[in-house]
Amino acid sequence: DETLAQREIDDLLQDKIRDFAKTLKGKEALIFERRLLAEEPLTLQELGSEFGVSRERVRQIEKRLLQKLRNYLGDQLGEGVLEA
Repeated sequence: DETLAQREIDDLLQDKIRDFAKTLKGKEALIFERRLLAEEPLTLQELGSEFGVSRERVRQIEKRLLQKLRNYLGDQLGEGVLEA
C-alpha cells in the first residue's frame, strides 16, 4: 500500500512539474529544461555562454525558478506534500 501511494504521489508531482514547465517562457523555460529536468544537465557556464550572460546570472535565474516551482507546487498540492 505504501509503495502504491508513493508511486501515485510521484506521478502527481511529475504531472505538476510538467504543468509548471508549460508556464515558462524564454530563458527560464530553457534553463528549466536543460539544467533542472535534463538527465545530463548543462553547466551554468554552458548556459551562460549560450545566452550571452554570466554563469552567475544563470544561477540567479535558476534560483528564482526553483522558488517559483516551490510556490507553484505548494499552491497546487499544499505545503504538506512538499514537506513529505
